[in-house]
Amino acid sequence: MRLLILYGIAVIGAFFIWLSIRLEQTYRIEYKVKLWPLPESAGYPTEAHLQVEGTGYALLFWKRIDTISPVRLCFKPPQASSSLRLTWEAHPELCKRIRRFPLRPIVRWIMPEGMDFVVPPTWVSDSVWAIEPFTLAQIPEVQLVARSGKHLYPVPVPMGVYPETLWVQAHITRFIPASVELTPILEDEPGRPFFLRPAYVTVRFWIPESHLKEWKRSDFEVVVNVKKVLRGDSVVYPELRKRYPHARYVEISPNVLHFSYVR
Repeated sequence: MRLLILYGIAVIGAFFIWLSIRLEQTYRIEYKVKLWPLPESAGYPTEAHLQVEGTGYALLFWKRIDTISPVRLCFKPPQASSSLRLTWEAHPELCKRIRRFPLRPIVRWIMPEGMDFVVPPTWVSDSVWAIEPFTLAQIPEVQLVARSGKHLYPVPVPMGVYPETLWVQAHITRFIPASVELTPILEDEPGRPFFLRPAYVTVRFWIPESHLKEWKRSDFEVVVNVKKVLRGDSVVYPELRKRYPHARYVEISPNVLHFSYVR
């Protein structure tokens, strides 16, 4: 019985030694990968030849590729780890039909309560490479969940183009109410003096929380254009000529000023 157990242990050990030797050897696998999606026109190849070379250990954990887009094959075919070598069949006749197209999918933002954009979102990348003919009709809208602060957001695009992800940058923060009291500046003041009632106006606005300490009184300017005053008028309308660039919902109070000439 003891000899049988020792014999079994020897067989198992020999098997693992043999397996270890086999896994350390280099192997080469060749097979065909489907090209998808392709335009509805004849003459395009539908498969690409792929050769995978590596040790048995590397091949054991390698994830097989069964489908690849033609654009990805031409620009940046998948590559495995340093222990694996992938050789893709070239398709120059297919790659010559690839062109660059502008692409900005419609983005629906899900905003946190009480927050808004400091500036409109800007596209960091807004073009893709695709095989002619390329249509934008089937590109769906994208919903992005906004976060407080300045961030880059990935925008996935349909399969069959390169790159597969575009990026849009957005700065989102909470807005705080603020106000400033100003004396209106008289433009084209006539020789005959007059005075306004009241002599001051209040400019109310909302400011991004991140810019709360950056704005100054001089960032706002209210003017009264005397040229617009007609004979017999007794009121003028102040205009906001200058404002802090990130201020929102700006309003002047009061928006009507009474005036009278000095006799």
